[in-house]
Amino acid sequence: MNRGPKTPRKRVALLVLGLALLLTAWVVATRPFTAPDEPSHYQRAPSMVNGKILGPSVDYPNVRMTPLARAFIDHDTRAVLVPARLSPPYVVCMNGEPDLVGSCLEADPNGNFPPLPYLLPALALSISRGPSGAIWLMRVASALPSLAFLALAAALLWSGTGCSLLGLLAATTPMVLFSSSILNTSGVQITACLAFTAAVLRIARAPALAPGWVWTAFAVSGAVAMLAGPIGLAFAIADLALFLLLLGPRGSSELRRAGARRALVPGLTLLAAAVLALIYSHLAGFSTTVKITPLWRSLDQGLGQLPHVLRDVVGTFGAESVPLPRAADWLWWLLVVLLVAAGLWRGDRRERRQLIVVAVLALAFPVLFYAWAGRMTGSGLQGREVLPILALIPLVAGEIVWRHSSAVEQRRGPQLVLGGAIALIAGLQAYAWWFDARATSANGTWSPPLGWPVWALVAALGVAALVAFGATEATANPQPAAAHA
Repeated sequence: MNRGPKTPRKRVALLVLGLALLLTAWVVATRPFTAPDEPSHYQRAPSMVNGKILGPSVDYPNVRMTPLARAFIDHDTRAVLVPARLSPPYVVCMNGEPDLVGSCLEADPNGNFPPLPYLLPALALSISRGPSGAIWLMRVASALPSLAFLALAAALLWSGTGCSLLGLLAATTPMVLFSSSILNTSGVQITACLAFTAAVLRIARAPALAPGWVWTAFAVSGAVAMLAGPIGLAFAIADLALFLLLLGPRGSSELRRAGARRALVPGLTLLAAAVLALIYSHLAGFSTTVKITPLWRSLDQGLGQLPHVLRDVVGTFGAESVPLPRAADWLWWLLVVLLVAAGLWRGDRRERRQLIVVAVLALAFPVLFYAWAGRMTGSGLQGREVLPILALIPLVAGEIVWRHSSAVEQRRGPQLVLGGAIALIAGLQAYAWWFDARATSANGTWSPPLGWPVWALVAALGVAALVAFGATEATANPQPAAAHA
């Protein structure tokens, strides 16, 4: 395993700064209340302000939808008391009248979602005077935990060379930043899972040597991953299965001998979070319908969702109405494929088997999830709903490449390739932000606070920081052969 030379922390700080600036620009890149389900996520926050985790179950107001979709949305809809001064646009009271005076009950189709991701947005709403200002504060409040988890993932994986973060950069698609910038639960769910996977990879490097803060990060990110969304527990179980796969018999024995005490409290924390997630799932009445039959027809429907999902995890913005051009989607996936190929080429026999298992199961998950559960919603599968699983592919591939990265550190050519890959990722992030901003502005009919030039400059500075991070890798002095373990 490559331990890498010690380098100043300011190098990885460039990457974190770049992501922070890009995420800041993304917060204002989408017109308020036009992101996916944003009005209903906004409605979820007043219930937190009112001190009610779950409101009464009600039917969603009459809208045109299939009977299957209607049954699904009615199952999750809860009534929430919303003051007229804070009511989101185009949302009416349950009696069909506009919410103009006092307060009224409104139907929230996401009213039973786990409360954890709404705590900070609810605090922002409590100090707001109206929806036009509240939405920006709530987006910022929703984005802050996501940024913290991205920074934590970078800190966990950082070894002194950009090669250690290549998998994380490939997993942090424009869709990750978009989901983290709007008011919903997907952003914190995805980024908590990224940090949890990073903690798993970090501990698996040397279980007996993992410091206390890494185990704390393991516990916190895993607990949030479980509690941030309806199927968060499934994502966390997948990460724990990956942990066992990477450890193998030898690593498990090492962990039991030398790290059992350090793992005890984090393990109990995750167990408590899992129990809490199961209890809340029962109280909220999450739909757990699993239907395998008709087997081949359901699998065919799941396979039919996969091309859309693979594009969607790279970038579909707005109200699921601004998909990136196919060329941008497949260029990102080409980078992932090349990273996987490098992992298969550089890894040993055991690592190759691990990477193949992870890739096959990660690609199978959206197919089986939709075939046996998702199709009962009456709607298609969105990429952000399964992104935490698909992100395992570049993360594991990047980890394997890093373990055998001595050739990158010793020769100028591979260093230039690494720097170029990071610069290309930065360029695609810039293009995605510009593409969404152009679509959102609707030919100049809308602009964010302070105007587009200010936020374009913020996005450009973020991209420049990422490019500078890549440049430090391309221009670093080649190092002598590093020790491997």
